[in-house]
Amino acid sequence: MTERRKLVGNAGYLLLLQIINYLSPLMVLPWISGILDSDNFSYVLVTISIIQFSFIITDFGFMLSATDRLARAKDSANIGTTITHIYIIKLSLVVLVCLAIFALTFVDEYKAFSNLLFLSMGVVIVQAYQPSWYFHGTGRIKQFVQYSAYAKIIYICMVLLIVKNPQNSSNVIASLLVANIFLTVVSNVAIAKQGICFSKATAREVLLELKYSSQFFWAKFLSSTYTSGVPIILGFYSIAGAAIYSASDQLYRAAQAAFGPVSQSLFPYLSKTRDLSVLKYLVFLAPIVILSIYAVWILKENIFTILFSNTVLLNESVLLCFLILIPINFISMIFGYPAFSALRKLHYANSSIYIGSFVFISIVLFLMSFSIVKAEIMALAVLFVEIVVLSLRLLWFKKYA
Repeated sequence: MTERRKLVGNAGYLLLLQIINYLSPLMVLPWISGILDSDNFSYVLVTISIIQFSFIITDFGFMLSATDRLARAKDSANIGTTITHIYIIKLSLVVLVCLAIFALTFVDEYKAFSNLLFLSMGVVIVQAYQPSWYFHGTGRIKQFVQYSAYAKIIYICMVLLIVKNPQNSSNVIASLLVANIFLTVVSNVAIAKQGICFSKATAREVLLELKYSSQFFWAKFLSSTYTSGVPIILGFYSIAGAAIYSASDQLYRAAQAAFGPVSQSLFPYLSKTRDLSVLKYLVFLAPIVILSIYAVWILKENIFTILFSNTVLLNESVLLCFLILIPINFISMIFGYPAFSALRKLHYANSSIYIGSFVFISIVLFLMSFSIVKAEIMALAVLFVEIVVLSLRLLWFKKYA
């Protein structure tokens, strides 16, 4: 029962963390959409999508692999060694991502907001060294939630203070940079105060850590091609189309923020206890999910008017796809890493993503060959791929449970 109480507590803190992470952007969206002109607001949305996609690469699956490893670590020396290896690997990842973003500044569609892209590199660098996986794996989620709350308050206050005219889009990303610098510094100082020290690392040890996490990274990276990567793909064809997609995507991410903590807290719990009986309680969340989706659809025009000052970015087809995605993705997350960690068959969770990404890439290449890459079609493609991934996970879970 102690482990289950801890599970519930961690789920609660993770829910609070996710609310903080997504409530702050939703709080500032009405402000910046009312201040910035339509072009600069679109630039901000696309830049944030690029930052979100970049984080998936610099995280390199450590949110999963390190959480799992640290949850089973025996002493602080092992924890310090793991952190050292991860930080060394992240250095190379940050360089690669920044070079990729720099290359985007030479693409015609992205040249107009190259100043935002340069600022986004700073955000990418500091985000890479936010050790949220340490606080998840060691059960100190409450501490990281507090730090995140302070960082979001800084972000909101800065946006309200320095975004004052229609061309202040760079100030939005600058505010995000300052807030992330704060979170990176305080979280790493907290680790140091807990007596965790860096250790000497050999090339062999780093490569082993890289190999262990790579299975999680490739799954996460490939899944990002049909999640965070879509606005970037659309940006090569139309920044306006990318902004329309990103607007509905932000609401979808807010829903993930509400329900995602269940999956995140279940992962270390099931990895340690293998208690699959807890999954039966998830049925009680179904009415909440359904009512939430229905409420968003009924109030969609009001929501877009509040968040984006008008309904220009509202595309009903795109929004409907994302709303259908919410329950599909929620079930898929539960029967992904959490469920398969209990079965000690994590590779099946990864395999479903490999297949899904292959299907999505095939669809995108087909669409590109006929120059029909549009927000509505891409949203439908993502919905189809998520259904494929969920179907595979349920079939494999039924086979091995």
